[in-house]
Amino acid sequence: MIIANRNLLKDAVITATNEHTSYPVYNVVERWKKQVFRTADGTTTTTISADWGGVEKVSSLFVMFHNALSVAVRFYDGGLVDTWTEFVVHKEVEASRVEIDLVGAVELYVGLIFIGDSLYFKKSAEQDMPLVSS
Repeated sequence: MIIANRNLLKDAVITATNEHTSYPVYNVVERWKKQVFRTADGTTTTTISADWGGVEKVSSLFVMFHNALSVAVRFYDGGLVDTWTEFVVHKEVEASRVEIDLVGAVELYVGLIFIGDSLYFKKSAEQDMPLVSS
């Protein structure tokens, strides 16, 4: 179970290459999934850049509701700090900005991107937590 509590992208300056004018990149933080980010007609790649203005701890990345085939996420704080290459990652990095490269077979769409702090429990939501008595 993952509890994601603060998406750094909500307050970041976000830009994207090959952005479709009717489906802007800021839709990746929208809670309504009918509002997606999409690349322009005929383009199958994009780089999404976000700068949140200062160094922040990132412990999770989720790229969800998408048709991308691959992802490369680069974190920066002055220089390159770390690179992640999976759509869902739980590890820790401190960075002030990020670049996300997405590649697809057809025009890309992305419904949600979360970058920020989260809690990860090795239990699913429907499992009972054991009660320990002393």
